[in-house]
Amino acid sequence: MVFSNTSHPFTAVAIGTLLVGSLIYASFGRWKLRQSRQEFERINKCLPPRSLYPIREPFIGLNMILSVLGAARKKLLLHWFFEQYQTYGPTFVVRTIEGHAVHTTEAENLKTAFSQKFDDWSAGGGRQSFKHLLGRATFMTDGAEWSHSRGILRPMFAKDRITDLDLFEKHLQKFLKLIPEDGATVDLDKLFHRYAFDVSSEFLFGESIGSLGEQTEAKAQLGHDIELTIQDAADRFRYSLLYRLLKRKGVDEAIRNVHDATNKYVQETLERAARAEKSFTATDDEESGYSFLDEMARQTQDPKKMREEATSLMFAGKDTTAGLLGSMWFLLARNPAAWQKLVAEIDQLEGVPPSYQWIKNAKYLRYCEHEGVLLLSPKQVFVD
Repeated sequence: MVFSNTSHPFTAVAIGTLLVGSLIYASFGRWKLRQSRQEFERINKCLPPRSLYPIREPFIGLNMILSVLGAARKKLLLHWFFEQYQTYGPTFVVRTIEGHAVHTTEAENLKTAFSQKFDDWSAGGGRQSFKHLLGRATFMTDGAEWSHSRGILRPMFAKDRITDLDLFEKHLQKFLKLIPEDGATVDLDKLFHRYAFDVSSEFLFGESIGSLGEQTEAKAQLGHDIELTIQDAADRFRYSLLYRLLKRKGVDEAIRNVHDATNKYVQETLERAARAEKSFTATDDEESGYSFLDEMARQTQDPKKMREEATSLMFAGKDTTAGLLGSMWFLLARNPAAWQKLVAEIDQLEGVPPSYQWIKNAKYLRYCEHEGVLLLSPKQVFVD
């Protein structure tokens, strides 16, 4: 097919008109967005962010990405965040063509986003880095869908369902056996993660991953795959558009293995619930202890939903618990007077295991927990 040269001027005009029109449309959209934000700020009496993070190019913020990666590689990420807030103030904005993110440590901002005006904030941005793992779990949803998911989960965290302290004690004894008695140096951080891993896996699935004791080859592989998928989710967030170039080896297989293992636990739970309903007898979890999935099977029979929620809580429970324990021990090791005061409060038990009510009323223990959370909190400040 042959085209006449007479079509060229028309084509150039059409392309030019399309480009100009696109620019006008984009500019108008940005102007409308700015106007709506200004109106929102006026109505709600909002102050502007303290400062704008200095991004050197507008596409992905490469200088910030490289800075974060360097800090993470040196295990100084918490210190990196602390330095940014010291430099740019307690609330600053990072803007790229993809959008903008507000980073804040100010209590009123966090309270507004997560409590008072929760519906004004979306699960976009950073949390989408977990979408391949968590799907439509509560952590990943907004609005009516979030309310529905939260309604399903609420009964599972009733007081009588989270007071099985024997579960914590059993794994704590295994934890203590791994601490040298000769005063040798030990990496408590790794032990805290293994302890939290075992407790959360048994709480969720009714079966521990066994990282503190003898571990089957299959469970060891699953533990490795879960760790790899957690690291990969962080990579997806940090690398942005560079992720495909820097993707870790074996990640896709690890994700499949985690999903397959969780699906297996879900299927076993649904079969157990079906047998119990058919025979009108107590389910296994009522006879042997609490399992998150067993309780969830009473609320929904959707295996995909069960898998997503259980995986979400596995990731949330493991690292946050280990992080809090690590923060508390870091502070207590540097404050012997606080340690002695805490020991004195716990000595009131006279060797008897604590009850849920005792822990709830242990004021100094609660104060120490709050200090640990405050030390950890600069890592938890990203708001979409």
